[in-house]
Amino acid sequence: MFKLTRLLYLPADTSAPDRHTITQTLRDASAQSPMVKRYILEPTLPGVLNGGDFIWHLQFADEAAYRACLAQPAWREKVDPLFDGGTFRKYESVAYQGGLSGGRPVKLSRGVYRTLIMTVKPGTSLQAIAQFDKELAGMPRYISSIKNWQLSHATEASGSRQWSHIWEQGFADMETMLDYLKTPDGVATSGLEGFMRAGAKLGGLRVFTCPFQLNPVQSPPVISLDPFPVLYALTARTALGDADTYVDLLERYYDRFMTENGAKLLHRWRTVDRGYGEAEVQSTWSIDSLPAYGEMRFKTYADKAWNTFVAKALPLVTGGTRRFYPAG
Repeated sequence: MFKLTRLLYLPADTSAPDRHTITQTLRDASAQSPMVKRYILEPTLPGVLNGGDFIWHLQFADEAAYRACLAQPAWREKVDPLFDGGTFRKYESVAYQGGLSGGRPVKLSRGVYRTLIMTVKPGTSLQAIAQFDKELAGMPRYISSIKNWQLSHATEASGSRQWSHIWEQGFADMETMLDYLKTPDGVATSGLEGFMRAGAKLGGLRVFTCPFQLNPVQSPPVISLDPFPVLYALTARTALGDADTYVDLLERYYDRFMTENGAKLLHRWRTVDRGYGEAEVQSTWSIDSLPAYGEMRFKTYADKAWNTFVAKALPLVTGGTRRFYPAG
């Protein structure tokens, strides 16, 4: 699942009718886009840390669907002007592939959504980032009040910082979350000072919460972290004239990153030009396990080959799918 989260800060003198018009425009765009699988647009709850006035959170099947959504004429006509024309005093934005995740036996369909977006200080070693990831992702395993969680690395970020990490948490209700925030772990993850005392060198932090209610039909299942070999099939659609360039970028940058991190390319197919209005390229990889894939995604943040591929290849993609299958 690929996600986009934005923290929206309205000017203090924004009238109630204008606030309604702005938020309704975003809700309509989210609900009407076929690429958006699920979304939240809610005012932030008390206790945020520079968390803005509203949280706008969207989920897509994959990164290709996210980029296709942003390219829709209706999106460019209705949504982009709000962010380009000074409607908001400021906003923070992170787009990211969902990373390591987990949940308790009962997955929440409603409750309180709490998210931290963070950036590590420039110059932080990859080893230190990996250790930070490991410790943060391990916390929910012994904190029972966190019912669902996911720790991800930003693919794209903008705003006051170049955000690097997104830590999403789900609580059953406000009371449960407030009880958690009184614990040593809750205090440590509620401000820069707490993270610093815990040994984490952050360059910026935003903490925000809002109520949520999910449609159970659209809610994706919790993925088991028990290791088993998987096949990872990535399919991308491009214009016919862009297919060769896309394949070349795969071979030069994407494949290098994947093979250096233990994945094995099993096959790559490209549709013939005749009979189709666009091209489709499918790559299937063998990966040791879903947790191994999650660890691989964490490394994309600082990998030059990966980021070059994202910058050059993804603008060519008009759609596609990303699927995992049990191997064997």
